[in-house]
Amino acid sequence: QDESQVKEGILEALQPELRADVQSLASVVDHVLSAYVRGQLIVCLFVGALATIAMLIIGVPFAPVLGLIAGIFEVLPNIGPYLGAIPAILVALATNPVSAIWVALAFFAIQLIENLVLVPRISGKSVKLHPALVMMVLVIGGQLAGFWGMLIAVPVTAVIRDIFLYLYLRLLDKPLSPMEAVARMRSDQEVQMEA
Repeated sequence: QDESQVKEGILEALQPELRADVQSLASVVDHVLSAYVRGQLIVCLFVGALATIAMLIIGVPFAPVLGLIAGIFEVLPNIGPYLGAIPAILVALATNPVSAIWVALAFFAIQLIENLVLVPRISGKSVKLHPALVMMVLVIGGQLAGFWGMLIAVPVTAVIRDIFLYLYLRLLDKPLSPMEAVARMRSDQEVQMEA
C-alpha cells in the first residue's frame, strides 16, 4: 500500500503530460528486470541440477544438498561457481580423496557449459539480447566495474536499449501513444528473437 502511495505521489508531482510516459517507462524497466531475474533463476536451476547429477554419478554423499548449494551460489557471477564447488570438493575429500579430483573436473565442465551455453542463451533470451551481445557486455561490465559490472551488465544494457527504443517510437514524425509504443516495442522484440 505504501508503495502505491509513493508511486501516486511521484506521478502527482509530475506535469500531467509526462505522467503516461513515466508510467510506461517504469513498466518497461520493470518488465526487463523481472525477465532478467527469471532468466537467472532458470540458470541457477540448471546448474544445481547438473551439479546434483554429477555428484550422484561420482558417488559423493549428500548430492542433492551439494547441488542445491551450487545452484544458490550461481546468483553470484564469477565467484559463485567457485563458492558452490567448495562444499562438494570438501565432502569428496572427506569421503574419498580421489573423487575430489572428479568433482573439481565436473564443476569445471559445468562452468564451461554455463558460460558458453546457459548464460548467453537463457539470460539473453529472457531480456531479448543476442547471445554474442550478452557475452560482450559481460566482458565490458567486468572490465569497467569488476564483479558488480558483470552482475548488472545484461539488465542495464536491456533497459538502456528499451528506453531508447521507447523514446524513438514516441518522437517519430507521427508519434505513438505511450501504450502503443510499449506494445510496438514488445512485438518488434518478439519478431527479432524469432528471426
